[in-house]
Formats: sequence, structure tokens, C-alpha cells
Amino acid sequence: MNTSIGIKQDFVAIKGWSENTGIEEVLIEAGVICEESVVAIPCGMAVAKVFPLTEEAKEVMKNNQ
Repeated sequence: MNTSIGIKQDFVAIKGWSENTGIEEVLIEAGVICEESVVAIPCGMAVAKVFPLTEEAKEVMKNNQ
């Protein structure tokens, strides 16, 4: 992603436009990200929404390290 802003480990920035339209809804339904974004950050000529990971997703990440 084209941004110089750091994101905390338990969060993800989602590019939800163009070929990624609908990805936020899919990740919410799959239990990967929480329903509400916490901030939007500049990303090239647009913005990306930052979402916290769900507790379930954090546990999966922890077990895969």
C-alpha cells in the first residue's frame, strides 16, 4: 500500500475500492475484522480504512507464529 503511516500490529488497512470493492464486507462476515473502522489513512490518491482484527483472527495469527 502506498502510505507512510504505521499501523499497529492488531489492525489492518483495507483498500476497498476498484478491484477490492466488497472486501470489507467479506472480511467482516468471515470474522477477520471488526465491523467499524477506526480511522482512514491517506493511500496514494485515495484513503484506506483501518480496521481492528477480531479476537478470533488475533488468536489464529498467534497460533501461526
